[in-house]
Amino acid sequence: MKIRKSGFISIECIISIAILYVAVYLVSTSLYNCYSFISRNISDREMLSTAKKYIEDEKYRIQNSKYELIEDKIEKNYINGYEINSRIEQILDYYQCYEINIEIKNEFKN
Repeated sequence: MKIRKSGFISIECIISIAILYVAVYLVSTSLYNCYSFISRNISDREMLSTAKKYIEDEKYRIQNSKYELIEDKIEKNYINGYEINSRIEQILDYYQCYEINIEIKNEFKN
């Protein structure tokens, strides 16, 4: 008695479907991870540009106040939906030298 193999048997179909399922799962997982990385990256870039702009504004204010005394201060501002905590301290060892610390927070990310 000869057995003719004229097509797929059920085990071959199940194995091929499992391999296809694993491939689709890996691709969809990697695409989701790329999307979440890109959305986090956009938020990080917005926070970075907001912090840079805030630092440049403070530097401009310090440079253009030659005759005005700038005291040490701590501020909390809200710009573009971000909470910005800033601290400006004068370094007394040097002439017109200030330390500017900026901390920026998003409501979803710290």
